[in-house]
Amino acid sequence: TVCFDTSAGAWKVWDGDIWNQSLFNHSGAVNVKDYGALCNGSTDDTTAFQAAINSGAGRVLVPQGKCRISSGPLVMRKAVSVIGIGTLPGSSPSGTGQEFKSVIEHNYNGHLFAILGVSGQVTQSNGYGFENLVLQNVAGSGTGQQGAAIYAEYTNATTVPTWIRIRNLNIEIASGADEWSHGIRLEGGTAADQPLRNVWIDNCRIAIGANGSAAIRLVNIGNAFIRATQQSGTNSNLEITGSAGALSSSI
Repeated sequence: TVCFDTSAGAWKVWDGDIWNQSLFNHSGAVNVKDYGALCNGSTDDTTAFQAAINSGAGRVLVPQGKCRISSGPLVMRKAVSVIGIGTLPGSSPSGTGQEFKSVIEHNYNGHLFAILGVSGQVTQSNGYGFENLVLQNVAGSGTGQQGAAIYAEYTNATTVPTWIRIRNLNIEIASGADEWSHGIRLEGGTAADQPLRNVWIDNCRIAIGANGSAAIRLVNIGNAFIRATQQSGTNSNLEITGSAGALSSSI
């Protein structure tokens, strides 16, 4: 369990006995600032952010601020969750008193996060996670679309991205910027036996305007759970194509 202690101004991890404030000595977590990210809303933090993802730590922590990503995509590794300072579980991202402090700004034409699959089996314990974040597109001039905030695709039978958990996210558009093509776009293979399995989307808010395609696009997905997710804008639809297995939706 990871949390941000506002009184101490520090991340903390529960080690089974006590809350440990020294996350930099915790093998399971790194902060993007450890790798040179400034998160000041103007400096390009792409290289530092990707280095944190590639570090081998299971949790990549995003501090208060605006981490600007100006090239990409950021390619996820299995058994990595990107975690910001955000909400308590169960509270609505747009509710009264709601505040997100960890913003990742998308400043180029393309997907922000890409889950391309890795060789070897991906299980529940080593999947991909995103939690307590604002993903904001700042690129463009308001006339087009700039890719998906989170994108996953089937590559081949041995590199299928599975076990994707997305929780407590605001996916939004800066004033005057282009639209996201999709907030979340997850695609399995074209054949019936090539689904992208085990997707969980919980307590998110996704804004998609007239130039976007869909808030959430799921193609050939096996076992998807969508709950308490708000979609706003002209094209704020849930697009599902050829999905297999169980689909539970409450949005």
